[in-house]
Amino acid sequence: QDRNPDYSLRESVYTPGVGWTGPTSFSERKRTAALAVNSAGEILEILHAEANLYTGQYDDLLARRQVAGSAWGATTSIDGMASPQANLSPAIAAVLDDAGDATVAWFEDTTNRLWVNRWPSGGSWGTAQEVSATTSSASGDLPPPSLAVNAGGVVALGWSDNGTGRLRRFVPGSGWTATEVFASGGGAVVDVRVGIDTAGNVIAVYNENGAVRARRRTAAGTWGAPVDLGTDS
Repeated sequence: QDRNPDYSLRESVYTPGVGWTGPTSFSERKRTAALAVNSAGEILEILHAEANLYTGQYDDLLARRQVAGSAWGATTSIDGMASPQANLSPAIAAVLDDAGDATVAWFEDTTNRLWVNRWPSGGSWGTAQEVSATTSSASGDLPPPSLAVNAGGVVALGWSDNGTGRLRRFVPGSGWTATEVFASGGGAVVDVRVGIDTAGNVIAVYNENGAVRARRRTAAGTWGAPVDLGTDS
């Protein structure tokens, strides 16, 4: 990103055996919020379009995709918000599975609500879905949510909500599961990160009152005891 008054976005793409393309200017007043790549070389790019007080443009979340060897597809708005109160936080995450299914999660800046949207391969973006009403942090002070996906397309979404660590999963054919609270920490759980293996077991790593801890959730839904990994120094 160029640091000029219009925040022009520049990008380079690396192709194995070819190398990096030269940086090209994509658009003004946009910041790349998240990138995801799958094993087929398909790229998902999420762009945070900032508000422009001179034109009356509000914050917008834009997505575009590139299949390996092809040009970028059209840019699509995916947040479904249009009011001036619905500003977007830089706290955005994205994943792209090997089948080409995309998942994006983000926080709304003014109310700190967590939203998700999905794009099934060969389809189109759905309607943004609110995941959680989070109000514990100051506006713009939230860490990004955490997304992970396995080879079967099961998505794990982790985040901090009112000082607790929380998890939801997307299961193909079933949709989003109910929210699970895996850490309470007396209101001091932050920096949640999740991973998921091919069997569907989830690992959640988080900061709880300054201690870095991990918990494992089996595919059957059983959480193991927290394991201390160290301290946040």
